[in-house]
Amino acid sequence: MITYYRHQYELLQLNLKIVNCNLEKLTWLEINDETTIKIYQDKLNSLEFEKENYLNNLLQSLSKTEITQQNIDEVKLCYELIEQHSKKHYSQLFKTHLNRTIENHQKKHGDFLLRNQLKKATEIEQIITHLERAA
Repeated sequence: MITYYRHQYELLQLNLKIVNCNLEKLTWLEINDETTIKIYQDKLNSLEFEKENYLNNLLQSLSKTEITQQNIDEVKLCYELIEQHSKKHYSQLFKTHLNRTIENHQKKHGDFLLRNQLKKATEIEQIITHLERAA
């Protein structure tokens, strides 16, 4: 979960910078100083680009991450974080990618889980049979 919180912190920091820059830009807009407004708009564009770049890098990193039983919750939270901080038209893409990745993981490891469940069921059945014979 440390990775998720680190990414959440970074995105919140970027959002804080964007909000602060917007406030400063609006202040200069009231003063009607065009050159300073342009400087803040450029800074704002740069911060938005930085945020989008961070989200893209996070998505690429997640797509390369192997999903295990230990990290599946954190990966899902990271995908939801991307969805939360990205543009609306990307949301379906992220959900589709997440579902496909989870589905591939379940196909890959599903047989193993099924075999374990069958093995446990067989053991329980043998214990019940043994107890019935003893009674």
